[in-house]
Amino acid sequence: MLRRIWAITQKELIQVLRDRATLLLLLLMPIMQLALFATAIHTDIKHIPMVVADQSVSTESRAYLNALVQSDYFDIVATTTGPDGITDAIDEGQARLHARHLDDKVGGVNAQRVYEAAAESHLAPIEYRVFPRHRLMPREGPASEPAGPLQGRVPEREVRSGSSGPAPEPPQIPPLLKGYLRVGAWVGGEPAWDPDFNTADLFVLLPLSRLGARYARHYCGAP
Repeated sequence: MLRRIWAITQKELIQVLRDRATLLLLLLMPIMQLALFATAIHTDIKHIPMVVADQSVSTESRAYLNALVQSDYFDIVATTTGPDGITDAIDEGQARLHARHLDDKVGGVNAQRVYEAAAESHLAPIEYRVFPRHRLMPREGPASEPAGPLQGRVPEREVRSGSSGPAPEPPQIPPLLKGYLRVGAWVGGEPAWDPDFNTADLFVLLPLSRLGARYARHYCGAP
């Protein structure tokens, strides 16, 4: 078997050495490919068009965006103020990716306003209330628990209802919470601050006795 393989190999080598054109092609093609790959083909992707939504407008966010631009990997081609502008820029082909820098104060204020709006008609009875371990809003006077993201950063009049000053913006209630409230859910208490995920959480309770007949048929299969 080995003798046959060696014989075939000798035959092919003799044929290649006799055919000068094939020999040059075998030698020059790898050299041309190496030169082409080294000069014209590279895997570094630079100057990617990017849309920016800088809602923080802080020193940290500006430094972050400047670092992205100076890296030559990204080019800021458009700026916007929210997610709708980001979607439009990407759908229209202006940008291929986005950078969004949120203002951490905005999320906390909105969570407090969502609670205040929901508590007007959907606050749970006292026997079902819960009390956050880490309050989003600061207590009056010294507090023993870790300060939430609104502690000492947002004026009280901006988040407390019934206060003087300009009228606050209406809360942006998440669609899922809207659905829970629509079917009769309760809000169990003030929003809590989750320091691990830096988010505001609301305890929502939905007793089956408060579930309307239409929703009970849809979700529970009740007759």
